[in-house]
Amino acid sequence: MARPPRWQATLDASVEEACLAVRLYNDPAESRSFEGFVIHMHLAWLYLLHAEFIRERIARGGGTAPAPAGGPGSGIKHDSFLKMSIPDATKKLLDMKRVKQSTQEVMDALEQGGLPRSKYNTVYSILSRREKQIGDIINMKGDWALAEWYPNHRPKAKAPA
Repeated sequence: MARPPRWQATLDASVEEACLAVRLYNDPAESRSFEGFVIHMHLAWLYLLHAEFIRERIARGGGTAPAPAGGPGSGIKHDSFLKMSIPDATKKLLDMKRVKQSTQEVMDALEQGGLPRSKYNTVYSILSRREKQIGDIINMKGDWALAEWYPNHRPKAKAPA
């Protein structure tokens, strides 16, 4: 049997705390039922948020926020993008950073990750083509993002021929 994901135990603890809070609140023999309810419900919400952070990999390196872009904890190693195309490397970069990136930021990160330096127009053209043909990477007012982050984003209308 496969081991459950790490976040599952935290989610289970959240459910247990919520059930305990409701049991304490509904127990007529308990003299301080409201205080117990508030404390255990607070813990339930805390555990639920922790489970979501663990599941979404938001808490990196023991912190509760993503590592700053380009810093030592940014996750971009010198070989992170070796043997990858520019669109695939950009998709991996955006997935790692979880924040929109300008074309220049993408170029700098790809170079840091082991790809050779490319011209601005080349990178922009390649990513624009990827946006039109596949649609997994989109341009949002000059910044590149993953389409899955913006499910309601409508692609630009094609100009009439």
